[in-house]
Amino acid sequence: MIRLLVLLTALLFSLPSWAQETPVPLIKTSLEKDTAIPGQPLIFQITILVPTWMPKPPVFPSFEARNVIVRLPSRASGPASERVNGQTWSGVTRAYRFYPMVPGKFQIPSGTVHLTYADPETRKPVEVDVDTDAFSIFGKAPAGAENLQPFLAANSVTLERKVEGTPEQLEAGDALTLTTTARISGVSPMFIPPFGETSGIEGLSIYPKAPVVEEKEDRGELSGHRTETVTIVAEFAGEYQIPETSLSWYNLDSGKVETVSVPPVAINVTGVAPTVETSEPIDWRSVLKKAAGLLALLAITIKIARWISPKIVTFVQEQRTRYRASEAFAYRKMTEAIKNQDVNAFSQATIVWQTRINHIDPDLDWSSFEVASLDLGREYFDDRNETVRVVRNTGWHEMRSTIRTIRKTARANRSSSQKRPLPALNPSV
Repeated sequence: MIRLLVLLTALLFSLPSWAQETPVPLIKTSLEKDTAIPGQPLIFQITILVPTWMPKPPVFPSFEARNVIVRLPSRASGPASERVNGQTWSGVTRAYRFYPMVPGKFQIPSGTVHLTYADPETRKPVEVDVDTDAFSIFGKAPAGAENLQPFLAANSVTLERKVEGTPEQLEAGDALTLTTTARISGVSPMFIPPFGETSGIEGLSIYPKAPVVEEKEDRGELSGHRTETVTIVAEFAGEYQIPETSLSWYNLDSGKVETVSVPPVAINVTGVAPTVETSEPIDWRSVLKKAAGLLALLAITIKIARWISPKIVTFVQEQRTRYRASEAFAYRKMTEAIKNQDVNAFSQATIVWQTRINHIDPDLDWSSFEVASLDLGREYFDDRNETVRVVRNTGWHEMRSTIRTIRKTARANRSSSQKRPLPALNPSV
């Protein structure tokens, strides 16, 4: 009996760890090769295995790296199964394609796979995150193509150009359209570099459109084209030339560097030729003389301003004081008091105005003013006349009319007295 217990204990301790613990998901990654010609794919595969099943599809990472294009091929995901410790585990596999864009080394960061699987004992869903390891891939130019700038490798490349218009018979202000298209197979058209053959031509205005890139995929093989369109407007008469456009590339089939090109486009523009302005040398001596003259004029202006500004201030102050002591100023204050219906201000302004207008005409008749003053005072201070207090504006209107008449009479008498001839020096008896 004791020997049997010892044997059972030894068997228990000799069991593998997977038989003693709850099994966890397995993640496997594979990279067929880590080096490729720029533009060619490297296949990276992730396999997820669980001891039961997955009630939800796993969420795979989207890898991103600089100068690396990451694509999913058609049917990128598929079922997977494998024997693990004598049991069949099921799962999913996902394939990626990494395209190095230029020669060099590129670091692919780690990724997280979020998955849900059934617990082996309770069958309840369990959510876990499983991480992949970071790794590196390499882009390498083949022998003989190390000096291609920019690097382009494909199965075939063609280049064509289309001209809309008559470049040999243009007039100043006319336009033509230039369309250049590069077609490629065996690699994405995104690897085709910009043409830029029409930049910086004096006498022509260039208006480029946004390039159009179209890509196709047929059973894993990429192809497509890049099209650039520019509108050229002739500014001046003359003969111009759009230079030749060429594109060098590495042929994956022949293993050689080849070049495709389109011929230049000659443009003949008639019309007004540009006028060439010749710049004369700068006469620094004349410039210095003018600068010295301006400085002297500025100094004189400042001196005159300092001398005359106190006189101007004094003159303005004198004119202001003279105006405030005039009959016109007193009359304005009295009319403002009437407008505001301010009795106190009107009384003070009236005293000043009467004094000053009497200097204009000492023989004025003030009887109408006294009557208007009595009527105005009756409206304000007669408590027995309730109706009059409601219509006080009547007294103010009469007062304005009265002082206006008095002022007009005074000015008229003053004018007639100034026109009256002087008496005889020696009057007769």
